Amino acid sequence: MTTHPALRAALLDEELRVALARLGERVVGIERVGSMIRLPMASPDGGRVFLQLDGTGFDAEPFGLSVTEEDGAAAALERWPSGLAHSVHPVLGRPFACIRGCAEYYVHPSHLQEQWDTVRNTLRLAELLDHALRKAGRP
Repeated sequence: MTTHPALRAALLDEELRVALARLGERVVGIERVGSMIRLPMASPDGGRVFLQLDGTGFDAEPFGLSVTEEDGAAAALERWPSGLAHSVHPVLGRPFACIRGCAEYYVHPSHLQEQWDTVRNTLRLAELLDHALRKAGRP
């Protein structure tokens, strides 16, 4: 099931508003670009990367979480903020953060028994961002 683009945009804007209210200065620079929520972060080499939450399937599917370069290309594992990347995902074949509530979590072989629907109303954008920022050393 997909959500109408106008409804999805309104839902994402509301999620972003709540995240800004709850997380304040921790999410300076966050923006919505289409269905993507992008937050600038420092990479270990001192450059800039973006924590990106893909809301293309929102609110029918969980956010996908990745780290990208400025142009939107996937960032290499060594460019992910320290502490955020778990490893290379065994199914997806790309770096991932093991965060309950994100799409990558539910397709990992060790979490196949868990279902996103059980947390979809409690693990919203603000909670996912908070968890990712804590993993990346930005409490």
